[in-house]
Amino acid sequence: MNIQDVPQGISVVIETEQLVYIGRFRQAQPGLVRLQDVAVHENLTHGDTESYVRKVARYGVDVCERDIVLQAGNVRRVRALKDITKE
Repeated sequence: MNIQDVPQGISVVIETEQLVYIGRFRQAQPGLVRLQDVAVHENLTHGDTESYVRKVARYGVDVCERDIVLQAGNVRRVRALKDITKE
């Protein structure tokens, strides 16, 4: 999924080099992405991260930040949370 194609208001999983963000997509401006009600997880190993994402998909987002703005250039992958296989 391309960050520009994400509908506003859906829950997404955004992966960067160091962190994984799971929250409600609000908007993409040139160079920026804004999320609300976000859980943040350190991106250590792919298996660890995927297990965390699947647990969040099943049990819900444990919000640690209300509003986050990310640099769009740091985004490696974007997925809709509803498309994640639940663990």
